[in-house]
Amino acid sequence: MMERRLFVGIPVPAANGARLAAYGRACAGGSRTARPTPVANLHATACFIGAVDVDRIEPLAKTLAEAASGLAPFVMPFTGIKLAPPGRPATMVWATYDGGDAFARLAIILCGMAGKVTSIAPLHRPLAHVTLLRDRSVIRGPLPPFEGHVPPLAVDACMLYASETRPEGPVYLELVRFPLTGRV
Repeated sequence: MMERRLFVGIPVPAANGARLAAYGRACAGGSRTARPTPVANLHATACFIGAVDVDRIEPLAKTLAEAASGLAPFVMPFTGIKLAPPGRPATMVWATYDGGDAFARLAIILCGMAGKVTSIAPLHRPLAHVTLLRDRSVIRGPLPPFEGHVPPLAVDACMLYASETRPEGPVYLELVRFPLTGRV
């Protein structure tokens, strides 16, 4: 049985991504254990699905596309930079966004629909964020200063991604784009 590791994410536009990826690299400094996220991999995860048999990807994509079509586009303002994950030793740097009820609704609906086609863990209220850096060691602050303005993240679609592990690090492949075409 051939499987792919899948998740649904909100792509980060190149204009925002270049600045955020550069900050992730600055946070890594000379660390041998830190892996900044390449600009092409930047996204806000809405639903982690996990390993899915390749024969189930097409039905999953159709189910997610139908669910996404009923959701309205929304905007997530940038709220800052923080060490993550919450409540555990910091091993990541996140750019955080105020996703509000719209992001929570998107994540809960898509994860619920994915659960009808695959077996995924139930989702609690998600945190809207983009991972800028992962570290195999605990990150000891302080972080470099982050200055300037990051535009809000306009969410008019989400993407089904496949995650592939490669020697140079993970690569996220865009499989299917789901436009959000519902009304507010």
